[in-house]
Amino acid sequence: MNDQKSERDTVLNPMLRIGWMALVVSLAACGGGGGDPAPAPPAPAPAPAPAPAPAPAPTPAPPPAPAPAPEFEILSGGAACGGNCAADSGDGGGAGSGGDGGDGGGGGLGQMRKVKVTVSKPDGAVLGSAVLVNNLVSLYPRTYKGPIILEFADDGSGGGEYFDEAKKAWINLAGQKLHVLVPELTHHVSANPLTEAAYQYALTTFGTSTPLTAAQMTTANNTVRAAFNARVPAQYAITDITNYAEAVGDATKAGDLPNTHAGRYGTLLASLPRAASEFNPALAAPALSFTNQLVKDVKDDGTVNASVASTEQTAYGPGISQSLATAVVSAKTDYASPTQPTPTTAPSTCFNPALYVVGSKQVLNYRNTNSGGSVTSETYTTEIMRQTTFEGFPALELKFTSVGAGSDDALTFSYYSPDLSNGYIAYGTNVTLGSNLGSMKILFNPPIRNRLFLLKPGESDTRSISATSTSYDASGAIIFGPTSVSITQIDKFIGYEDVTVPAGTFRGTCKFQTDDGQGEVMTQWFSSSGEGVQVKSTSTGSFGFTSELISGTFNGKPVR
Repeated sequence: MNDQKSERDTVLNPMLRIGWMALVVSLAACGGGGGDPAPAPPAPAPAPAPAPAPAPAPTPAPPPAPAPAPEFEILSGGAACGGNCAADSGDGGGAGSGGDGGDGGGGGLGQMRKVKVTVSKPDGAVLGSAVLVNNLVSLYPRTYKGPIILEFADDGSGGGEYFDEAKKAWINLAGQKLHVLVPELTHHVSANPLTEAAYQYALTTFGTSTPLTAAQMTTANNTVRAAFNARVPAQYAITDITNYAEAVGDATKAGDLPNTHAGRYGTLLASLPRAASEFNPALAAPALSFTNQLVKDVKDDGTVNASVASTEQTAYGPGISQSLATAVVSAKTDYASPTQPTPTTAPSTCFNPALYVVGSKQVLNYRNTNSGGSVTSETYTTEIMRQTTFEGFPALELKFTSVGAGSDDALTFSYYSPDLSNGYIAYGTNVTLGSNLGSMKILFNPPIRNRLFLLKPGESDTRSISATSTSYDASGAIIFGPTSVSITQIDKFIGYEDVTVPAGTFRGTCKFQTDDGQGEVMTQWFSSSGEGVQVKSTSTGSFGFTSELISGTFNGKPVR
């Protein structure tokens, strides 16, 4: 029985263990046996609401459009030339020395202050403005590279001034403006009496209905340059009237103006008010007076010849060449380096260097009255034909013909040196006689130097003339000569005089007298209106006569 129990236990015990384990598991699942049912477990916390999706990033605004590049910039002061435009102002002006493509601009009436500089296109569109600082502005062409016009004027304060080199004082501009025509900005520039004269000449010549062109600006500038150079000492001749000039101020002392283009130009400009003050000591603002007369003088005929009415000759007269030479010496002494050249007097206003240019031509009609009262008329034509060689000398060939009652059908060729710096030099003449009558050659040995137009009023020049003449027949064979003659001739500049002839009244003519030492004295009156033609002549002695201009042309234009 025990065996059966053991066997039963062996079988039941595992089953009991399994059942017991199942009960334990079930009780554990019910929280233990008996009593109230176990509370339900707490509900799980709700899942957090999903975060809202981020708003899309805003589309970035496009960057602002770049400001348009300026057409032109003008700034106060001399940054464009390192503050010293004179230092790099050679004959070409010193372009772009500031490293930014700019150039300097300065006042040249004398130093200027409380002055605004305005730069405009030729049509009047303003490109910018700035006030002078240390007499300078800086000019920077940007997208606009065309011609410009600069205006120097009071800054609006009413206190705009310039330094007058004659008064040695600051003088109010009194509304005066200065302009500069700049066809192309390639160098430092200055506003001065010459640039104002060119501006006014351009407006008068080309009109104001359309903007000035660069070519017209150049023509106006060159016209004034040539006209003024004919009156100034050769050592101070100008290559470009718009070039920068070292201006004089109240701190400028002896030796400050260097022997450079800018320095010499500064000396020349400083001489203008001094010449004006010498001519008219009562002037309150000599530089302004000179400027105003120069403008009127150039506007009427494109020359510097005191052609305005005598009542308007407030700053200079026909003797401007002599006045300027004296004034340059004075300005050089007070302000310039001693290395600047010593000035020599330019020819008088009655000398026209254009007469000695190949292609120039005069046709002049005269009324001639001899000592017996007989009246005839003749037409004289002179023309520079070419530059050639005569008796080994480089020479200009002048052709002369005459037609009229006293003419002999002769054709005359005279030969002159092309160098007019110290008077004109005559080498000789070939005369071809009419109707196959042969020819004659006259040689001057030594060549004759005629300084008539370099004399000052009251001055004389004595010269010895030796001439040899040889006559030839139509085949070229010598038929007479050579024969020689020598005379001593005295030329004198009597002064300036108004003369009335059939061609009209000529103001301020140059009156010269020539005595050949043989009993003949000739008096001549030459016009100062630019052509330099003889308007009247008289001769005493055995060949006494009077010759007066009836009419004439110079290079096709009527003689005034």
